[in-house]
Formats: sequence, structure tokens, C-alpha cells
Amino acid sequence: MLQFISGYKNNKSMNILLWILQILLSFYYITGGIFLSSNYQILANSWALNNLSKTFWLILSTLEIIFAVGLILPGLIKPLRKLLPISAIGLALVSLSGIFIYSAYTGLGILWAITPTALLVFIAMRRSLPSKTK
Repeated sequence: MLQFISGYKNNKSMNILLWILQILLSFYYITGGIFLSSNYQILANSWALNNLSKTFWLILSTLEIIFAVGLILPGLIKPLRKLLPISAIGLALVSLSGIFIYSAYTGLGILWAITPTALLVFIAMRRSLPSKTK
């Protein structure tokens, strides 16, 4: 098990695990970004979050969607592969901003972002490792 976790990025089992996580997290954040962009009024009208503008919510949802696509697209287009860890870190930062926004205003909503953020950091670390040389 330890070898599985600490192996190089071209370890087949690790690569499969990373792709599964990337696909699931991409779906999670794309749907979240779409929901946020089409329902920002619900959040903006909340008693705790009414200080945040429409522009803020639209920027946050757009970044969420762009970074989520960045979890999948670089794997499909080889020249973009170095952007995958950047997308994972970008999504982690968006999640962290969500943690701070919700906890600062309501004190709730932290767990929904901690787990995906930890997984995104794991993906960024694994995808930025050097390939095993033969």
C-alpha cells in the first residue's frame, strides 16, 4: 500500500486512481459552477452573504468551471499536461475561498469543501512528480 501511495506518477494503479478522482472532481465542480452561476441570487440574498456582489459570484463560478475543465483537458491534449496541477491548485483555492466565505458569514459549510480540497492537493502533488525514467 505504501508503495502505491509513494510510487511515481506513471504507476498504472496510481494513474487510474488519479483519473477517477479528476473526473469525479471535475464533474463536482462543473455542476457546482453551473449551479452557482445560475442561482447566485439565492446565495446573494441570503442574510449572511448579501454583501457579495453579482460580479463576485459570477467570477467565482467561472473560475470553478474553467479550473474543472482543466482537470480533464490537459490529460487529453499532451502539450497542456503541465497545466493540470495548476488547475488542481486553482480549484483548491476556489474551495478554500468558499470555506472562508461561508464560515466567516455563517460558521457552517466547511466540510463540503475540505475533502475535495484535500483531494485536489493530492492530485496536484502526484501530477507534478517527475516521470520514472527507464
